[in-house]
Amino acid sequence: MHARAGAEVRAFPQRRADGLSTVADGGACARQLFEDLPAPSTADPEAALLEALRRAWETGERMPRLARHIRPGFDPARFSDRAQALLDTLQARARARLPAAEALAFCSGLLERALADLSRLALLLHRAERRARRRA
Repeated sequence: MHARAGAEVRAFPQRRADGLSTVADGGACARQLFEDLPAPSTADPEAALLEALRRAWETGERMPRLARHIRPGFDPARFSDRAQALLDTLQARARARLPAAEALAFCSGLLERALADLSRLALLLHRAERRARRRA
């Protein structure tokens, strides 16, 4: 059973195990869904982190270094709203531009990645708050 699953993965190298097809591994899926997304304004502190997440989701980068993109004045609530809007946009594009099976695979893979990345970000923010309280 496991050998068969491995053979299926090797037979379709352009499709990653989590369903995301990325620009990095030659998939047109991510390229067409991420192209011409409006760039976030660089003036606000959430923009750098939002752009880092978008880039990681597009390229399939695992464990992006999110902490270095948190700027002074970062507002977790405002970032959460903007990240949700980005996810909604990508899912809507997938449903509109891809066949149903590919859209479902893309959306489920994207949501899985987003959950992992945003959970890790919440942990980073929690640790930073605890350190700040100890210093104060």
